[in-house]
Amino acid sequence: MSYREYRFWSPVLGCDASRLSMWDERGREFFMILAADDGKAYKARKTQAIEAISFAIDMRLDPGEVRIQ
Repeated sequence: MSYREYRFWSPVLGCDASRLSMWDERGREFFMILAADDGKAYKARKTQAIEAISFAIDMRLDPGEVRIQ
């Protein structure tokens, strides 16, 4: 499944951030916003986020922000 990544400065997080977005078959967006301040740790969080978004889409959850607890 493909995703889009949008990098920006987040005043809320106080660092560079990344919005990862994926869409279901109906075109509804699922996304997560991650702090993108540390290279290796960010790569691991990004992989986990993509898996969580894919899972939310597969489970047919409501679109919008996906959160990991």
